Amino acid sequence: MSLIGEMSQSKFCKGRVLSVTLPGVVFVVIGCFFFISNQNEYWTSVLYKSGTMTAPPFKQTLLRKQGKSVKIPFLINQREIQEGRRRHLQTACSKHYSQPRYDVIKKPPWNIFLDTTHKILYCNVPKVACTSWKRVLLVLTGVMKHTDDMEQKVVNRYGKSQLITLSKIPQNERQNVLDTYTKFMFVRHPFSRVLSAYNNKINPNSSAGWDSMRRQIASIDGQGKDATFTKFLKYIIPMSPSDDDRHWSTTTKLCLPCDIDYDVIGKFETLSDDAKYILKLASVDDLVEFPSAQGSSPTNSSKKHTLQEQFDGVPLNIIHGIYEKYILDFQLFNYSIPKLTFF
Repeated sequence: MSLIGEMSQSKFCKGRVLSVTLPGVVFVVIGCFFFISNQNEYWTSVLYKSGTMTAPPFKQTLLRKQGKSVKIPFLINQREIQEGRRRHLQTACSKHYSQPRYDVIKKPPWNIFLDTTHKILYCNVPKVACTSWKRVLLVLTGVMKHTDDMEQKVVNRYGKSQLITLSKIPQNERQNVLDTYTKFMFVRHPFSRVLSAYNNKINPNSSAGWDSMRRQIASIDGQGKDATFTKFLKYIIPMSPSDDDRHWSTTTKLCLPCDIDYDVIGKFETLSDDAKYILKLASVDDLVEFPSAQGSSPTNSSKKHTLQEQFDGVPLNIIHGIYEKYILDFQLFNYSIPKLTFF
């Protein structure tokens, strides 16, 4: 006997099988559909409520937006990476600083840029994809329609002047910004960053108009006419933090990571994933994409063979001097000296 036949003989369902069964089936199907489509949100919520995931829950807009689903494993993995970086930073800060050293509210750094519409705070560090991030903010703030609308020089001169900085907003509003905005910064291995600064600004083959400093560096020891990489390192080692140019000033000094509680510590070495995560975290990934390196001035200074070639022949005492100059960047952001053959 069929299932319908059995049901038709039931004293509870005689004459009403179709009127009861079909709507019930439809209801169940619709319910299952919504359950499946929302199971990511549900299980993410359960994980957080149960304590399995300790960080604050992701904004629901991250999970499904304009028909685009976001892979939960990526978000969870990136969250765990950031928790690890933040824990390391907090431990290192407590070890090296007994209390905050800087009053961010009264005197904010010059390089803290804001998108007040989407509540984003970005600490700009030269030679760490800073032009790309300014392009992103210029799109989000409506100055540009696309990230490639301006040339690099225009972005870094005119474009930057169109962005709001933390120092430009009233002092009594700054704490609220620090408490409520999505805050991020990017770091880079100090050796790679200082090499990038040299290749981009000081290298004799560079087109940057740094001729005056180039001549100073070339004459530092009275030997040779070129501003070599070794001479450049010798030139910047004795500089005080107040005299350092922003292109090689320490990231610790530029962004004050022990005084500003950043939500994300991005790394140049994992730029693509970190940028993707930040845009999703700020719920703007449907408004802008992180630009490619096209239109910037890449120096390939993070590649091992480039580091090897440039640092090979640099006296060990100078390499040690550079390490000491950037020692807080090494310690706070968990970098180690690269294992190159000259060590």
